[in-house]
Amino acid sequence: MDRLPAELIRLIGEHIQDRRTLLALVRCSRRLHAVLEPFLYEFHLDMNSFYVHDIPFIIRLWHRPDLARRVRSLDICWADGPVEDDYFDPEDATDLSGMEEFIEEALEVIFTPEEEEFRSQWREYLQDFYDEAWLAVLLVPLTRLKSLELGYEDSELMSQVLNKAAKRERPFHESAPFPFLRDVNAVYRWGDGGIKSDLITPFFYFPAVRSISGSHIWEIPADSDSRTEEPASSSSSVQHQSCPIRNITLRKVWDCRGMLDWLAVCEGLKHIYIEISRHRDDSNNQTIFNGTRFYQALLPFKRTLESLDVEYDIYYKRRLEATLANIPEDNAPFGSFKDFSALQHMTVRHAHLMRLFPPDLLAASNESQLVKMLPGSLRSFGVRDILRIFYPDLLSELSYLVKDRVPFPQLEELSLYRGNIDPELAQPLQLECKARGVGFFWLRQANIQYIRYCDVRD
Repeated sequence: MDRLPAELIRLIGEHIQDRRTLLALVRCSRRLHAVLEPFLYEFHLDMNSFYVHDIPFIIRLWHRPDLARRVRSLDICWADGPVEDDYFDPEDATDLSGMEEFIEEALEVIFTPEEEEFRSQWREYLQDFYDEAWLAVLLVPLTRLKSLELGYEDSELMSQVLNKAAKRERPFHESAPFPFLRDVNAVYRWGDGGIKSDLITPFFYFPAVRSISGSHIWEIPADSDSRTEEPASSSSSVQHQSCPIRNITLRKVWDCRGMLDWLAVCEGLKHIYIEISRHRDDSNNQTIFNGTRFYQALLPFKRTLESLDVEYDIYYKRRLEATLANIPEDNAPFGSFKDFSALQHMTVRHAHLMRLFPPDLLAASNESQLVKMLPGSLRSFGVRDILRIFYPDLLSELSYLVKDRVPFPQLEELSLYRGNIDPELAQPLQLECKARGVGFFWLRQANIQYIRYCDVRD
């Protein structure tokens, strides 16, 4: 192998997908080490568990920008506080002799002289082996990242670095931060906690991020008395032409208003999926989902939104069922989607459609309200949380939708989520779909007695 031309060795390195195989080759000789070592950092860097022996590795990436630029994907997760004793190996011979010098070097790069207070705090965190502090420092030199997965509930330190990047502050003041970062995923991995939404907000101000996804997210509401077009944790000093986010996919969102602050800064949004939830230990009902406000936040995307999917999970449904007082905001109907010219895939709750075809209007008219209210671009349409009292009306409306193909030439699929409704009543609709070449699907959904009539009427 030592006799092979360097170009051929590099070609071999490019085709090795298994990191262990690559690491074995790197250890074969000094020449192979010199040629192939950069490929060790080419793809994915997993830092889910932080150990003291990771510190020299982080320092090395700071001192070797050529290696740091090869990291394309990063997965990090941190705990609340310093590294636990279990992460220390009594026989660990890790050389930390240069750690103090590096800490001062890193702080000099990250903070301005006017930020001495922050610098002092971070010095303590780094010296005490706070994994969040070290992982936040690691993030700074990884300028070629394409995807990032991160998360923990307590994100004070990481949020400081991300907000600096969003505001183009030092150390991100000389060029746009993370110009290749396109996909961000925030996932809470253990326990009953979640990720604070302000950890994710800065990514809406990065120049290349296209997709935001995550789960178990605590939404931090903005000041209810002063709604602005900027997220609560952003700053007017943020300089950007527009938010490049195209896809938002969020599961288990607690205290949900619909991420209205996030939607307010987006332009050209294409795909939205939100699963609204309620923490099972939360006894308060302070923040609820408001269908009307959420719909209004979608209006700027009439020409770009291609898919919309909104659902309540089982915990939020139980909250609705257990609430004695009517809270109409939870089931406030959306408005018309007729002008959403790009919308192809739509799945919503039955209650959020009720304004589209109120029972009294159906009784007085032979015309379909869905035909009037849904966009002609629709390819698939699904209904969740079907209200049994209005189930026959829904089937009638869907039958109109299938029969009148002129307004919906691209319609391919109808989906109903079972719940506790009778599927036999839908047999005529199924036959109609088959005759018209439209797919009909029954999908599973948690069985629950659900929503009183008075909750969904205007």
